[in-house]
Amino acid sequence: MGGIVGGGTLAGVGVGLDTTGVGAALASNSGANFVQDAKDLFSNIEKGKGNNSNISSWIKDNRVPLDKETILSTFKETKNRVKGATVYEKSGKFYHRDTLHKGERAHLEVYDKKGKHLGEADPVTGEIIPNTADSTKRLPK
Repeated sequence: MGGIVGGGTLAGVGVGLDTTGVGAALASNSGANFVQDAKDLFSNIEKGKGNNSNISSWIKDNRVPLDKETILSTFKETKNRVKGATVYEKSGKFYHRDTLHKGERAHLEVYDKKGKHLGEADPVTGEIIPNTADSTKRLPK
Protein backbone atom coordinates (compact mmCIF):
# COMPACT_ATOMS: atom_id res chain seq x y z
CA MET A 1 0.00 0.00 0.00
CA GLY A 2 1.04 3.62 -0.13
CA GLY A 3 3.57 5.31 2.09
CA ILE A 4 3.99 8.93 2.99
CA VAL A 5 3.58 11.31 0.10
CA GLY A 6 5.17 14.32 1.78
CA GLY A 7 4.21 17.04 4.16
CA GLY A 8 2.71 14.70 6.78
CA THR A 9 3.80 13.22 10.05
CA LEU A 10 5.16 9.76 10.69
CA ALA A 11 2.31 8.06 12.47
CA GLY A 12 3.13 5.00 14.52
CA VAL A 13 6.66 6.10 15.24
CA GLY A 14 5.70 8.86 17.65
CA VAL A 15 7.86 11.42 15.91
CA GLY A 16 6.36 14.32 14.02
CA LEU A 17 8.40 15.38 11.01
CA ASP A 18 7.97 17.56 7.99
CA THR A 19 8.52 14.99 5.27
CA THR A 20 8.15 17.28 2.29
CA GLY A 21 10.50 16.07 -0.41
CA VAL A 22 11.32 12.75 1.21
CA GLY A 23 7.96 11.04 0.89
CA ALA A 24 8.78 9.38 -2.40
CA ALA A 25 11.78 7.62 -0.91
CA LEU A 26 9.73 6.28 1.99
CA ALA A 27 6.80 5.31 -0.21
CA SER A 28 9.02 3.26 -2.51
CA ASN A 29 9.62 0.64 0.20
CA SER A 30 5.89 0.08 0.38
CA GLY A 31 5.94 -0.24 4.16
CA ALA A 32 8.31 -3.21 4.37
CA ASN A 33 10.94 -1.25 6.29
CA PHE A 34 8.82 1.74 7.18
CA VAL A 35 9.66 1.89 10.88
CA GLN A 36 13.41 1.55 10.32
CA ASP A 37 13.29 4.08 7.49
CA ALA A 38 11.42 6.50 9.73
CA LYS A 39 13.96 6.05 12.53
CA ASP A 40 16.85 6.58 10.11
CA LEU A 41 15.19 9.68 8.70
CA PHE A 42 14.61 11.11 12.17
CA SER A 43 18.21 10.36 13.17
CA ASN A 44 19.58 12.11 10.09
CA ILE A 45 17.39 15.15 10.70
CA GLU A 46 18.49 15.33 14.33
CA LYS A 47 22.16 15.11 13.32
CA GLY A 48 21.65 18.11 11.05
CA LYS A 49 19.93 20.26 13.69
CA GLY A 50 22.11 22.76 15.44
CA ASN A 51 25.09 21.82 13.31
CA ASN A 52 25.80 25.23 11.87
CA SER A 53 29.56 24.76 12.03
CA ASN A 54 29.70 24.48 8.24
CA ILE A 55 27.78 27.71 7.74
CA SER A 56 30.00 30.76 7.42
CA SER A 57 29.53 33.34 10.16
CA TRP A 58 28.72 36.11 7.67
CA ILE A 59 25.79 34.02 6.43
CA LYS A 60 24.54 33.39 9.97
CA ASP A 61 24.91 37.11 10.77
CA ASN A 62 23.66 38.28 7.33
CA ARG A 63 26.62 40.58 6.77
CA VAL A 64 29.47 41.22 4.35
CA PRO A 65 32.34 38.81 5.09
CA LEU A 66 35.62 40.13 6.45
CA ASP A 67 38.71 39.65 4.28
CA LYS A 68 40.15 37.24 6.86
CA GLU A 69 37.01 35.06 6.56
CA THR A 70 37.49 34.60 2.82
CA ILE A 71 40.09 33.18 0.49
CA LEU A 72 41.40 36.75 0.13
CA SER A 73 43.46 36.23 3.27
CA THR A 74 45.74 33.93 1.23
CA PHE A 75 46.18 36.42 -1.65
CA LYS A 76 48.62 39.33 -2.01
CA GLU A 77 47.20 42.59 -0.68
CA THR A 78 47.45 45.68 -2.92
CA LYS A 79 47.13 49.36 -2.04
CA ASN A 80 44.03 49.72 -4.21
CA ARG A 81 40.55 50.01 -2.64
CA VAL A 82 37.08 49.65 -4.16
CA LYS A 83 34.09 50.89 -2.15
CA GLY A 84 36.15 50.52 1.02
CA ALA A 85 37.29 46.98 0.22
CA THR A 86 40.95 46.09 -0.23
CA VAL A 87 41.91 44.70 -3.63
CA TYR A 88 44.00 41.51 -3.63
CA GLU A 89 46.03 39.89 -6.42
CA LYS A 90 46.65 36.27 -7.27
CA SER A 91 47.99 34.84 -10.52
CA GLY A 92 47.37 38.05 -12.48
CA LYS A 93 43.76 38.37 -11.32
CA PHE A 94 42.43 40.98 -8.93
CA TYR A 95 39.79 40.28 -6.29
CA HIS A 96 37.81 42.33 -3.79
CA ARG A 97 34.76 41.81 -1.61
CA ASP A 98 31.51 43.17 -2.99
CA THR A 99 30.53 45.40 -0.08
CA LEU A 100 26.93 45.73 -1.29
CA HIS A 101 25.97 42.06 -0.88
CA LYS A 102 25.78 40.27 2.44
CA GLY A 103 24.87 36.87 3.86
CA GLU A 104 24.17 34.19 1.27
CA ARG A 105 24.50 36.75 -1.55
CA ALA A 106 28.03 37.74 -0.52
CA HIS A 107 30.65 37.30 -3.22
CA LEU A 108 33.97 38.55 -4.53
CA GLU A 109 34.42 40.60 -7.70
CA VAL A 110 37.18 39.37 -10.03
CA TYR A 111 39.07 41.32 -12.72
CA ASP A 112 41.91 40.54 -15.12
CA LYS A 113 45.18 42.52 -15.18
CA LYS A 114 43.64 45.06 -17.58
CA GLY A 115 40.77 45.73 -15.19
CA LYS A 116 38.14 43.82 -17.19
CA HIS A 117 35.48 42.22 -15.00
CA LEU A 118 35.70 38.42 -15.16
CA GLY A 119 32.79 37.66 -12.86
CA GLU A 120 31.76 37.03 -9.29
CA ALA A 121 33.57 34.46 -7.17
CA ASP A 122 32.70 32.32 -4.19
CA PRO A 123 34.19 33.99 -1.08
CA VAL A 124 35.44 30.69 0.36
CA THR A 125 36.89 28.97 -2.72
CA GLY A 126 37.60 31.93 -5.01
CA GLU A 127 36.02 30.01 -7.89
CA ILE A 128 34.34 32.24 -10.45
CA ILE A 129 30.59 31.70 -10.69
CA PRO A 130 29.68 30.98 -14.34
CA ASN A 131 27.88 33.67 -16.35
CA THR A 132 28.48 36.49 -13.86
CA ALA A 133 30.89 38.64 -15.88
CA ASP A 134 29.65 42.20 -16.41
CA SER A 135 31.23 43.99 -19.39
CA THR A 136 30.23 47.37 -17.93
CA LYS A 137 32.37 46.87 -14.80
CA ARG A 138 36.02 47.91 -14.65
CA LEU A 139 38.52 47.79 -11.81
CA PRO A 140 39.23 51.42 -10.84
CA LYS A 141 42.89 52.45 -11.08
